[in-house]
Amino acid sequence: MLEKLCFAFRQFNDSAPKHRRLVLSPEAVRLVSARSGRELWRVEWNQIKEICAFKVDCITIDIICFGFHVAGSETIHITDEETPGWKELTAELSTRYGIEESQWFDKVAFPAFKENYAVLWKAGEGKT
Repeated sequence: MLEKLCFAFRQFNDSAPKHRRLVLSPEAVRLVSARSGRELWRVEWNQIKEICAFKVDCITIDIICFGFHVAGSETIHITDEETPGWKELTAELSTRYGIEESQWFDKVAFPAFKENYAVLWKAGEGKT
């Protein structure tokens, strides 16, 4: 699983944070190019089967990420804390799925420079 997440992060990280942003709507969360407005990925809220958090070691800092597993797909759509719209996304995850930052942040953030993978929500199970 972690190999898939790291691969997805490398693909996602090809575009600089200043060139992408998260856009939330009642139906979905989307990652779009801030330059062109092109949709990089879209995840319908009702199609999410699992939400995870993990960290990527970037030598001098760690970057916290969310991964969205979509029903019927092996693709993992990821975003990170440096992407504009992150705070709005964490607030939406709290409202929609009961994922409170206070319950997962320390588990993922510490210790430093470790992946610290955690499943935050799974369809049919609720919060984990």
